[in-house]
Amino acid sequence: MQEPETEFRLFHTPEPVPVAQAGNTPDCHTYIKPNEKGGTYLARMVGYDRDLANGILDEAFICHVAYRAPANSKPDGGCKAGFPVVMPKVFGRDGDMLYFHGSPKARMHQQLASKNKTGDVPDAWVCVNVAVIDGISVARSAAMSGIHYRSVTIHGEAIPVSRKRRKTALRTIVEHVMPNRSRDTRMPSSAELDGVTVLGLKLEHVSTKVAYGDPHDLPGDVTANKYWAGTVPVQHSFGRPFPSRDLPANVPLPYYLTCMNEFRHFRPIHPAR
Repeated sequence: MQEPETEFRLFHTPEPVPVAQAGNTPDCHTYIKPNEKGGTYLARMVGYDRDLANGILDEAFICHVAYRAPANSKPDGGCKAGFPVVMPKVFGRDGDMLYFHGSPKARMHQQLASKNKTGDVPDAWVCVNVAVIDGISVARSAAMSGIHYRSVTIHGEAIPVSRKRRKTALRTIVEHVMPNRSRDTRMPSSAELDGVTVLGLKLEHVSTKVAYGDPHDLPGDVTANKYWAGTVPVQHSFGRPFPSRDLPANVPLPYYLTCMNEFRHFRPIHPAR
């Protein structure tokens, strides 16, 4: 017996709000659109809508930060001077600022902080990418199959956060991953604050790229009607927390950790067009 067909549609993506042409000055709804023309593959997928970009950033956990290895890099681990380097980072957004942290001894944080102080701006520039997977696009041919995703790409100058504002930036990162946790945990000590570097990135040069909708099958494959085609949704959710083995039995499970699916605002996948 054939199972009843169920249609799934991922979220509806709004059309990007047009950016003012004079100098490409952004408004409250959009980020800066680059002046360069051409060279963008599948330009229909690219946008500069501020709300869409911020929503993707707020939903993701990990960003990937790309930078250029400094001129004094040792050829260890295959990393040579001038080579591109990409590092995964936990991050947090506060308005139009993105924060990520790491050890002051880490090569990336040493380079971006020191280069910025000396005014060598090119080596302080980074490219940050965030992506959220929403589903698998199952086409009738392997070549036309793909992934439904929402991504954000940010270009900008990494700025070291002062020690005075470091605690606030770290709280932003904690709240991004675990909403309400910063009010229910020990605050970092002076030694812990000194043992971490926080970098900030202003959200100005920001673009989104979104893939969604039915598979783009070739007409001949559709006519042949031999293979199933559609979408397999990918859903993100948290499981029930389990305690650390050294946790006393009288320490209760915080309510906010049992409701993280609601607090984190995972985008639902709606059935039936």
